[in-house]
Amino acid sequence: MLGGCGGGSGGSGNSSAPASQMNVSLSITVAETYVSDSVELSWSSSTGGSCTASGDWSGSRASSGTESVPTDISGDFSFTISCSNANATVSKTVDLKLVDELIIDYENQAVSISEDEIAEIEIDLATTSRAPLSTIVYRLTTNPQNGSVVVTDNLATYTPDSDFFGSDVFQITATAENQRATSIVSITVSGVNDPPQISIENPEGYVSDNLPIFVSQGLVKIPYSVSDSDNDISDLTFTAFLNGQQVPMVLTTESIELNLGQDFFSGRQPIQIMVTDGGEEASSQRVIWLAETLSEPSDGPRVNVLLGNPADFGRGFNYVLILHDLAPGSVRDAAYGGLTYYFEEFLSDDDSRRQRLIDSLFNVYVVDFPFGVDSGVIVATGCYEDSPETYCVEDAADSVSEFLAANVILEDVEVNTVSIITGLEGRGVNFGDVNIQPLLGESNGSFGGPNRMLKTLKHEFGHAFQYLGDHYTSDFLLEDASGKKLIDMSDGIERMDAYNADITAQEDPYSVKWKHLYDDIESIPGKDTTDDKSNSAVGYWAGCYFHDKYCFRSSYNSIMNGDYSSYNELLNFDNNRTGYSHTSFDVVGAEAFALSILQKQGLNSIYAELDDNGDLFVGHRINLPSSLFAIDWYLDGILIEEWESSIAKKLSGAELEDENGSLYVERVKVPKGAPGSFTSVAYRVRELGSNPLIKATDAIDIYGDVYLGVFSTRVGVFSCAENEGYWTET
Repeated sequence: MLGGCGGGSGGSGNSSAPASQMNVSLSITVAETYVSDSVELSWSSSTGGSCTASGDWSGSRASSGTESVPTDISGDFSFTISCSNANATVSKTVDLKLVDELIIDYENQAVSISEDEIAEIEIDLATTSRAPLSTIVYRLTTNPQNGSVVVTDNLATYTPDSDFFGSDVFQITATAENQRATSIVSITVSGVNDPPQISIENPEGYVSDNLPIFVSQGLVKIPYSVSDSDNDISDLTFTAFLNGQQVPMVLTTESIELNLGQDFFSGRQPIQIMVTDGGEEASSQRVIWLAETLSEPSDGPRVNVLLGNPADFGRGFNYVLILHDLAPGSVRDAAYGGLTYYFEEFLSDDDSRRQRLIDSLFNVYVVDFPFGVDSGVIVATGCYEDSPETYCVEDAADSVSEFLAANVILEDVEVNTVSIITGLEGRGVNFGDVNIQPLLGESNGSFGGPNRMLKTLKHEFGHAFQYLGDHYTSDFLLEDASGKKLIDMSDGIERMDAYNADITAQEDPYSVKWKHLYDDIESIPGKDTTDDKSNSAVGYWAGCYFHDKYCFRSSYNSIMNGDYSSYNELLNFDNNRTGYSHTSFDVVGAEAFALSILQKQGLNSIYAELDDNGDLFVGHRINLPSSLFAIDWYLDGILIEEWESSIAKKLSGAELEDENGSLYVERVKVPKGAPGSFTSVAYRVRELGSNPLIKATDAIDIYGDVYLGVFSTRVGVFSCAENEGYWTET
């Protein structure tokens, strides 16, 4: 038998026979680990035979097997297996390193947060007695009772339950090798006073955003819901606001009852309810159209304020609309729905300047009637041979005067304009301050619904309010079979310039009353060019109601015309309120709107008197919002810029009253001058803003220089004599 010795680290060995004759393998489950871990050795010989263990183990071994290695002490260890057969001996060696058992130290944590606050907590804070052989793993082992935890990487994200405050706890365990340690994370959630929650619904009586809510006795009921996680509902304080102004209210379990009183503003506006627990607050808001009902007898007319506030004496234009022959129901609702659109957008052509004037200075009354109650207003057709479909407006105007005088609500109102909306078919017409227009149904698209009514109403309002004339020529051109004119226009021509701001008989285009609105005096629309037919193309366009050639209008096809509108344009507006030139005022109409409202506010209310000393007192009663207009005073034609250096004195307080006790908005005193001297005192209203509506310049010492006096003081139906647009002395 041949003998040999084998050895060497790494499992190498020597034999007397070629190594290829026998293969020996030796493996260990882990080369480095900690004390008390489980470690196994495995070996085998390909040819069988006997094997011997040496190194840190010893003794004979079978040709193959598995054996556990003691791991009770730390240190470096080496294990060799040598296997022999008749031809050779082969040896293999493996090494093992045992380190001391790992000790993990993981401190508890305490975290403080506020209610409903999320905490992100670092958790990779465990320390060890030595470098661990594997990465420390952190995991949630005990969940909190009043929140939730998500562990990602080195963070634990704690989210407390909604509105929870108090103490909570969870555990994080750090694990490495065969050791673990647990950190108890204590959470203190401090209470926070959460704001209450409130939601209000639309008030009782609400139907849609287009229709007003009629408010009787100033009372409005608003359903609501409220909650507070931290306070009793009885401890909350509620406050109500209408258009930013606080109003009285009463709280019930189901509704908030507002008491708006008898002088609130009617129109679209926000209602806001605010609730507070003494520290935190919340609010809820609805924007709605409120209309004050002034009277509602069962056998007579109901009078509503659709827009404005009759108690506000700064509102100088009082406009009454009478819904004639429109009983309660869908058609009458369509009238109200159309009127909210009319006063909120359509009348102003969606121009913010004009809309501010409407919102600030209009009082709009709407009168309707219960079932079976006759209005007493006479609306009929067939009075005019040359236009039998036109409403009998003179009879209507007379009956309106009687109606207003007999109504206890309106008898003391200085009514400026009356519009009758009737269920009787007919042609719209205006006479002085009274006009009539039809509303035949609730639906649009057939030229009988609210959109037709609105367009006619706007046209007739242009006559009554802005002193605008008819631009169309269709009536003038009507002829009978023999070629004779059906309508005699001669009566109107004489006063055409005196009563209309936008039509003229003036044959000189450079002298018309709206020439200040020409964009280019060298290229006047209608005279020199016809490319631009928009309402901004103010010019000298031939043709109006009184003559197709010798009467001239300010624009091509505004709301005061309509002759040049296509059927599709007419239908589009009637269906969808699509705007066109023929549904809007032109630039002259816009300026006339502002001039007319100044007239209604008291522009021409100048009054002068001399006291016993011969001192001159001049005052006016014009009420205007200081945000929109300013009033400048002139002495002998010179603007008074510094009152301290002027001989004139601006009065205040009790001095605003004259000797008869009449109160003026502004009043100026000028001391008596030297014998034979002459002093003039005047005031001028100046529109504020970078783009004023009023472009005309009013010369202080020239009467009728703005639109030939159309917006000046009138006495009855008389006017100064006029010839082809020129003023003459009378």
